[in-house]
Amino acid sequence: MIKEPLGVVAILGSWNYPLVTTISPMISAMAAGNTVLFKPSEFAPHCSIVFKRLFARYLDSAAYVCIVGQVEVAKKVTSSKVDLIIFTGST
Repeated sequence: MIKEPLGVVAILGSWNYPLVTTISPMISAMAAGNTVLFKPSEFAPHCSIVFKRLFARYLDSAAYVCIVGQVEVAKKVTSSKVDLIIFTGST
């Protein structure tokens, strides 16, 4: 049986371990052939800026998108039509 990608994976990062809670699941999602909607935590703004720049420079923007913003942006991401949401944190 050949497994297929899920589709669009939304990854919402945490503020306390912004690299670990976002990059690891992103690598897994990419390796599985999924596209990624990546939203770093608004409480780690410097990491968000770096992520945004790295995505723009090194990744295909048609398959991998990094969006930054406050809670309203996270609400839009979670209400979007995605196939899987990866979130580390609390309510």
